Amino acid sequence: MSERKKSNNKMIKRILSGVMAFAIALSMCMVAMPTRVLAGDDVSVSTNFYVYDGAVHNNDSSTSKYDISGFGLLNVASPEAIMEYSNNTLKIKQGITISDVGDTGIWIFSPNQTIELSGNNTFPKVSVETECVTIKMTQGSTVEITKFMSSTEMTLQKAVTAGHLKVENGKIDGTKIVYGENTPDPDTPTDVKVDDEVSEKGKTTAEAPTYKVTKKDGNTGEITYEKPATDAANVKETEEIPSEVVLPDGNTYKVTKVAKRAFADAPGKEKIKEIKVGENVDEIGEEACKGLPSLEKVNLGKNVKKIDKGAFANCGKLNKADLPADLEEVGESAFERTNLPSAKFGKKVKKVGRKAYYKCKKFKKLTVKSKKLTKKSRVAKNAFAGTNKKFKVKVKISNAKTKAATINVFKQKKIGYKPTWSVN
Repeated sequence: MSERKKSNNKMIKRILSGVMAFAIALSMCMVAMPTRVLAGDDVSVSTNFYVYDGAVHNNDSSTSKYDISGFGLLNVASPEAIMEYSNNTLKIKQGITISDVGDTGIWIFSPNQTIELSGNNTFPKVSVETECVTIKMTQGSTVEITKFMSSTEMTLQKAVTAGHLKVENGKIDGTKIVYGENTPDPDTPTDVKVDDEVSEKGKTTAEAPTYKVTKKDGNTGEITYEKPATDAANVKETEEIPSEVVLPDGNTYKVTKVAKRAFADAPGKEKIKEIKVGENVDEIGEEACKGLPSLEKVNLGKNVKKIDKGAFANCGKLNKADLPADLEEVGESAFERTNLPSAKFGKKVKKVGRKAYYKCKKFKKLTVKSKKLTKKSRVAKNAFAGTNKKFKVKVKISNAKTKAATINVFKQKKIGYKPTWSVN
């Protein structure tokens, strides 16, 4: 081999060795670099934030309940330095970006939360674990929300219609909310399908009751009253269940049922003193009004046929609930431990459930017109146990045989009969 070739080979080896040494040194420097640095707007660092105990934190807690949390790669290393939390409002004082890496985004765990935004923001996902979140925009702010979740994925506009999202000082443009006046066209119909839960046209479920679509036939249909307004401030002393409602699709639907625990779990339920039930309602659902502490009066619609189990149980102040003429069934514990003084069973009542009027200590008078309560099984165990010891049952039936059989039913010890009762 010539001396020139040997010299060239040595030079190439020196160059390769130098490159490798530089690469190793660079790698070692990168490993030694801190993993958290204050980054600029276009750089992401591994940072999460957690809102609990009335403040923003950059670490989680195994003992505290989160109000709001953000998981993912944020473009700030110290979220607690640019966010503050008070009065259920998280203020983000400069734009943040959460990178779309896996299941990243913002989760809202507590009700009535507001996120106030400044600058330009990007969230791959917003998940509402409670009823509704408010996004409040400040001047010049924007936010891109790729995916909005509340039990199911939905568009931002549908989330507003369904009452899961409220936008203040902003308008929706696809997956983006920008600062400005939000002026949706109330005359633009929104599709409504069976099993959808929506409020009446032009309102959110935070402002007005929620209804569930149970039947749709062309331009008409039926709905269930699910619950009053989710914002306790909008719950009234007198709550009315209408006969029919115009939904966001512009069509009129009949309200045919009050859902299970419709009022029992409602925020602001302690304010309710009276409930008026519309004329198309034929069933009051299980425990629909159970435990309302201030409820004094119920005006049942004339077409109610069934009062389900525990519908008005433990409403200690309830002293008036006239039963409609077409009522067929008083369910188990329907009026247990209420303050009712009397009741009238119309001609169609065919079943009185176990403990229907149990421990109603002021219950003194019952009028019975029904001819369908002649079998002892029609009135269940302890249906009237614990009522006033001077309880009077007046059977108003012209047929002597039927009347006698009905009187025997109401003289059963199993239903709570005592010798001090008057049954005739």
